[in-house]
Amino acid sequence: MALLIQVRFCGGCNPDIDRGGIVRQIISVLGKKAAWTFDAHPQQPIDLVLLVNGCPHACMEEDARPLSGSAPMISIQGLHLDRNPVAEPDLALCAANKIIAMATQ
Repeated sequence: MALLIQVRFCGGCNPDIDRGGIVRQIISVLGKKAAWTFDAHPQQPIDLVLLVNGCPHACMEEDARPLSGSAPMISIQGLHLDRNPVAEPDLALCAANKIIAMATQ
């Protein structure tokens, strides 16, 4: 069964990255290993939340924890993945690998 991932985007006021492009790349890498929802209030339980912040300020993290319930979160913050710097060409693959690692724990 595919992992259900909820994607949440910041407002995009000052993006350092192509937020939509990064997510499309992650979806492509994961293929059928994941199902995706962009709904803020999905009807079914989610397995993981992917926060896509366009810059290092990561404003979504201020509000995201209560919205995720008990689902783990991965956060892209501009050119960082969970506060670790990542070059933009590697960002999608690093995020996909982290999702796979979390799914197998």
